[in-house]
Amino acid sequence: RKLFYSNLNEAFDKAGIAIAEIFPAPLVLADNVLTESEKRGGCVLVDLGADTTTVSVYHKSLLRHLAVIPLGGNNVTKDITALKMEEREAELLKLKHGSAYTEIADMDPALTYSIDGERTIESKQLIELVEARVEEIVLNVKNQISLSNYDVSQLIGGLIVTGGAANIRNIDKAFTRDTKFEKIRF
Repeated sequence: RKLFYSNLNEAFDKAGIAIAEIFPAPLVLADNVLTESEKRGGCVLVDLGADTTTVSVYHKSLLRHLAVIPLGGNNVTKDITALKMEEREAELLKLKHGSAYTEIADMDPALTYSIDGERTIESKQLIELVEARVEEIVLNVKNQISLSNYDVSQLIGGLIVTGGAANIRNIDKAFTRDTKFEKIRF
């Protein structure tokens, strides 16, 4: 990180532009998304991006733990492309029919989705792919919360989820199941 900031400062110096201060993106996001009450009471901010998931743990108005997990929404899409389809088709399937959590009783084993008019994919197969990758991401988030040395009972502000991958249907249920947070805000 020091080399990165050094190179950034050098580039701006050569361009004749003075830098007043550099703010890491997770801090800027937190300032725009979290309430003072959430920061004070303790919370976890999860930014589910395309390529990474950022986990920020706040307690008593201070950032106590920050981690970037190299998994995001694109990983879900790439898993779906393994079923021999283009990324664009996989992304559409993920957003339209994918679910981060499905009750077994709600699964219809006969249900299929059209990929391109000629090919289809079984609903069960899509659900299993999406749920497996989302569970991996959520369990990594849970691990980062554990590494912060704070638990659900200490983080009364709850879990705040943002980012494009937060739009996957039932992702709130996946977070509740695996992290035990019941207070979740998107």
